[in-house]
Amino acid sequence: MKYLAAFLFVVFVIVGKGQTCRVLLPSIDSIYEGECRKGLAHGEGRASRFDVYEGEFRKGLPHGQGTCYYQSGDVYSGSWEMGLYEGYGRYTPALKTEVFEGVWKKGFLLPVIEDSDWLRDYTVKKLVNVSAVNFRRTNNSGATVRVRFFRNSSPSGVYELQIVGTSGDAEIHSDFPVFSYVAFPFAARLTYKMQSTSGSSLFEASVEFVITQEGEWDVMVYH
Repeated sequence: MKYLAAFLFVVFVIVGKGQTCRVLLPSIDSIYEGECRKGLAHGEGRASRFDVYEGEFRKGLPHGQGTCYYQSGDVYSGSWEMGLYEGYGRYTPALKTEVFEGVWKKGFLLPVIEDSDWLRDYTVKKLVNVSAVNFRRTNNSGATVRVRFFRNSSPSGVYELQIVGTSGDAEIHSDFPVFSYVAFPFAARLTYKMQSTSGSSLFEASVEFVITQEGEWDVMVYH
């Protein structure tokens, strides 16, 4: 048993050119080979555990250009910032039913603003389990987009809300998200869960839209 314990310790030690070197992303923190700085993966390297990452590191996290091969068979290749997808990248699921390629921000793929979007003040790009979306510009100047959710015309809260926008600061005020200091054209994607009519379960929903005209906007999402 003592020999087995010693063997396991050797297998899982993280080594960076002769020195112990830590990787701070749990899914790849078992074995590391590459450059180190102050005890952390820094520079070019390869790290693995459940997943395998090959590329650049900074302060123990994927940062710069790199590729991650996930245990599921999915692959992401592109730009990283402190362990998250950031910048241009390509995510290929194992089944390859759809490839997600474009600009990422804090781990989320940003909506694409197309030339045809300029033909209108606003455009709904995608809806999932949403009945309708209404837009109202409350001020012709400004740079704020507020989103509110409704069920049967009454304000409703949502669960597990994730928001991403092409610019500005994103915050959640009470039960609704606000994008401040945005630059137009502005695109946003919101994914969340909402309680079913019976109240016994949650269903997934999402909305994606583009606003081209500057101002302060209220976006009402109806279910």
